[in-house]
Amino acid sequence: MPRSPAGSSASTWPSPTPRRRSRSCAGCARRSSSTTAILDEACARLRREGGPRVTAAEVGHATALRAGIALSELGTGERADLAGLETRIAARVIGQQAAIEALCRCVVRSRLGFKPAGKPVGTILLWGPSGVGKTALAHALADEAFGADSLLRIDLAEFSEGHQVARLIGAPPGYIGHDGDGVLTGWLRTRPHSVVLLDEIDKAHPRVRELLLGMFDAGRVADGRGVQVTGEHALFVATGVSSAGDPRTLLGTELTGRFDAIIAMRRLGPAEYRVDDAVLGLLARAGGRETDGPDLGARPIRGAVERTLVDPIANLLLGRSAPLTVRATVRDGMIQLVM
Repeated sequence: MPRSPAGSSASTWPSPTPRRRSRSCAGCARRSSSTTAILDEACARLRREGGPRVTAAEVGHATALRAGIALSELGTGERADLAGLETRIAARVIGQQAAIEALCRCVVRSRLGFKPAGKPVGTILLWGPSGVGKTALAHALADEAFGADSLLRIDLAEFSEGHQVARLIGAPPGYIGHDGDGVLTGWLRTRPHSVVLLDEIDKAHPRVRELLLGMFDAGRVADGRGVQVTGEHALFVATGVSSAGDPRTLLGTELTGRFDAIIAMRRLGPAEYRVDDAVLGLLARAGGRETDGPDLGARPIRGAVERTLVDPIANLLLGRSAPLTVRATVRDGMIQLVM
């Protein structure tokens, strides 16, 4: 539990909100002692009124007094938005609550001022089978926490050679393309507050992973011209396929140790596919292997439904203006549609 300022016996509530509120006053934030001064004032108020601990309400009141602003103006809208972030993402990504919680915690810590200085907003590794929502989760997080067009996806399977580091940070002087920006550094310069999705990090060349290690560790990277580019306002989401093996073995403990969290993505079941049991039964009776195998994920199921049911029904509806009832049956291992 955080220690209260000297001379006070009150304990402070371990919530990021007080510190965020104490930093809301720009005039106070310019002085290194502002946080301690505000907590001193909050503790003094608590001693006068009685109570076991300093809460967000006391710190907010002290900050409002020092800043000369109304308590209601201290980021109420932003706090409400952050409070609903997890719910909004969970409505878009099914069955991956642990991963959603880990990513949302990174955003909340950063927005409330509890992110270590110079570090990225967060570094999360999503490790799991294909088709369980790793990429979809990154897209949902970018939309809900950073806004539209705030996601950069880098397919690291395309960076399996050491020299391809230049594509990320730009070519050094004297080389072809040295006047252009790298994919990563150019993005961070123009969209610093964003999500960077590093797909299939296990397929990247060791030099590429070494570059990312530096970014995760120091929150910045030097471009091809030697100019430092910050990544401290970005959230980095890396993915890997669990069938490749243990991430600590494949990536090394030095890199995996830089992740804030390594999340094992859940395999999805029929309840998460949101496909009617009758449809799954049709696919199974027709010999559809898409319903088997825990590592296949939802993507093959969707493809099978579209290929065997949606597309044939769409063809039947072409040129028909009257309503049409279609019944699907299985005969000789094949799905047949009967009007």
